[in-house]
Amino acid sequence: MPTVPHRPSPAAFAAALGVAVALALSVFYAVKMWTERITATTPAPCPTPGCLDGTLVDFRDTVWLPTRWLLGGGDPYNTAVYAAQFDYAQDYPTYAPAHLALWLPFGRMPWDIAAAADVLVNVSVVAAVGAWAGIRVIRLWTAPAIPGRSALLAAASSGVALIWLARTAADGASHGQPSVVYALLAAPALLSRSPCAAATLSAITCLKPQIGLFVVVLLLAQRRWRVAVAAVLLAGGVSVAVALFLARGPAGFGAWLGTLLDNASSAEAIRTVDYLDERVDLAGALLHAGALLPGWASLALLAVGLAAAYTLARRLHRRDLPATAVLTGLSIGLLAFYHISYDAMWMLAPIALAAVELWRRAGRQAAVVAGPGLAALAVACWASRWHPLESVFGDGSTIWVMRVLVVVGALLLAAGTWALPRGRPRAGPADATSHEQPPSARNGVPRLV
Repeated sequence: MPTVPHRPSPAAFAAALGVAVALALSVFYAVKMWTERITATTPAPCPTPGCLDGTLVDFRDTVWLPTRWLLGGGDPYNTAVYAAQFDYAQDYPTYAPAHLALWLPFGRMPWDIAAAADVLVNVSVVAAVGAWAGIRVIRLWTAPAIPGRSALLAAASSGVALIWLARTAADGASHGQPSVVYALLAAPALLSRSPCAAATLSAITCLKPQIGLFVVVLLLAQRRWRVAVAAVLLAGGVSVAVALFLARGPAGFGAWLGTLLDNASSAEAIRTVDYLDERVDLAGALLHAGALLPGWASLALLAVGLAAAYTLARRLHRRDLPATAVLTGLSIGLLAFYHISYDAMWMLAPIALAAVELWRRAGRQAAVVAGPGLAALAVACWASRWHPLESVFGDGSTIWVMRVLVVVGALLLAAGTWALPRGRPRAGPADATSHEQPPSARNGVPRLV
């Protein structure tokens, strides 16, 4: 009998294509980060008008140099001494002291080895978070059925590819920004069902205060008090230990707190002048536009943002829309506190999850009332700092586009989800590669870590 040629299933073809694209993008950005890396002593920012800094510049100036200085007995928070020692580098911003402990091994490495290790960290985090988000999306979409292996692989690889295609993530990784770790881990921290994983990931996000603060507030909105407390205690405990080391013991701790406050004041002063064209938060946008803000304005915006994020996230969480609650809170956090544009990458996974979650809840009604807000936030994440647009509309034009899109997207999402009906998720679409879950898991929500 003639043999019938075997044709791969659509899911298998999608998986193969997704893996190829994800792998190609990962290799492309890894090679780009490595081949275009800054040297250990190249001045930054680049003093020549119009030139661009090498890749991994932020890794060098916020991780490698500070940890080497710490290992040599110096204090990166002593702004004057640190700037005199590394006059070719950017200032050391006010990360939590535990930031130095997390990255301390990199300070023992020569520059090229440390740079290679950071490239590996960036690629690994993007791959892990992208795969996690893709798998969670496909399981939420098909629930209560379980997707097949090919569908899971296609979804995971698609998640990795989409994160690389987002300018916020690619730009942050190219700079070697610790935000690739701190911001991308925010969504898994808030949506993990494992208390241990959630507490650990949340503690890591706390090492960048403007990220960790809103992660903790959203944990409280979820009524996950123990996770929030554990995260704060973990990050705070390690930070106190590092601070005591920098202060040379308890006797010098009070004086060192003054050094920390001076560092924060200096960092704020620099970022109200030199980085305004990169800030996406409301205070930064107003200052960039030439507005004169009183000293209390930033604190007022932060207080309002924290209250709004907690209130809206709590309401959405009570209505069984956890991903939408996280996205709403993070979009508000992006506007309420100091953030450079690449920090918006923390919305990438929640946007995809919220879109599926809302569709499962209300179908076309959700697409009408929440779709515009989701689309605005997605475009803001994917088009940020896109050089072809800036070459057409002028240098710095995309930051204003991003600011408008984030504001409009956050408002539309909050307004659209406010009127959504209560109810149980709709049945997911049939999947020929799926099979039924056991009765204990039939709750309309995928069981994921």
